[in-house]
Amino acid sequence: MLLKLIPFIIMNARRNRVRSLTTLAGCAVGAFIIAFALSIGGTVDRLMTMSSDDANLVVTQRDRY
Repeated sequence: MLLKLIPFIIMNARRNRVRSLTTLAGCAVGAFIIAFALSIGGTVDRLMTMSSDDANLVVTQRDRY
């Protein structure tokens, strides 16, 4: 069934080139944003677990200095 639709898909993509390229560009940008956000989240998690071993909390009085 899918093989019957391939000529129609190609014909439609050639007829509306600007719309096809715009759709592909939008999908590519969306995929890049999702991949970037997921990689940033993973990097922050990894950095937090690596630096939590030697974490120090320094507390001072508010008006001391």
